Amino acid sequence: IPVFFFFIIEFFAQSEDISQKKSELSSIKTEINNLEKELASKSVAEKKSFEAVENLNKQNFLINKVLGQLRTEINKKENEIKIVERKIKQTESEIKVLQDNYAKYVTAIYKKGQYNELESLFDAASLQQAVMRTYYLQVFAKQREKDLTKLKDKKSELDESKALLKKE
Repeated sequence: IPVFFFFIIEFFAQSEDISQKKSELSSIKTEINNLEKELASKSVAEKKSFEAVENLNKQNFLINKVLGQLRTEINKKENEIKIVERKIKQTESEIKVLQDNYAKYVTAIYKKGQYNELESLFDAASLQQAVMRTYYLQVFAKQREKDLTKLKDKKSELDESKALLKKE
């Protein structure tokens, strides 16, 4: 019988031990489930954070791309402005030359009077000289007309360039 009591006591001890182990195992399972839930929620939060960082990186990239394009456009406009300014200076210089030449022509006409082609024929020492004078007077008159037309064109070009510069 003592052996029987020993087995019974041993059985109860083991049963108590098994219950305690079951309780511990249940507690561990509950803790594991809680940790898995916490890990899952943290994974979701980390995934959202990662997605937010990726989104910010994309936005940063696009903003930098737009800024680069704007800088390129600004440089292009600045170069166009410099070209137009140089063209304006050149046109103004050409206008000045044409005005000076035309002023000299007008001054000469005023001081000496307009030279008549008939006078050049009668004043000539020879027929060849008369023909040459007439020819040069015609060439000179045509050149004055061209200069006057060119002066008007250059002033128009200057006005267009200044308007373009204001637009830029």
